[in-house]
Amino acid sequence: MNIDQILKAMSIGESSDWEFKSAKGGFPGSFWQTYSGMSNTNGGAVGLGIKEKNGVPYIEGLTCDQILNYQKILWDNLNNPSTVSRNLLSVHHVRVLSLSAKS
Repeated sequence: MNIDQILKAMSIGESSDWEFKSAKGGFPGSFWQTYSGMSNTNGGAVGLGIKEKNGVPYIEGLTCDQILNYQKILWDNLNNPSTVSRNLLSVHHVRVLSLSAKS
C-alpha cells in the first residue's frame, strides 16, 4: 500500500475494496462492521482520516496523538474475542502514511 494507491482509490471513491472513515471525533465504531465484512469477502483497505462528503473523499487528517491512540484501540480490539472472532491482521497490514490535500 502506498500513497499513489490511496489517492487513486480516493479518486474512484468507496468500493468493496476501499472504505474511508473520518475518525476526527474518535475511532469509528463502524470500523468493526467494515473489518468483519472485508474479512468475510476478499479483504480490502480502510483509510482513517479520510472523510467522504457527497460521495467524494477528501483528506481530513489525524493528529499524531490520535494515530497513537487509534493504533492502541485497533490492536486491543483485534485481539479481544468480544470484539472480533479472529484477528486476521498483523503489523505489516497497518500503515501510517502522510498525505496532504492538493489544492
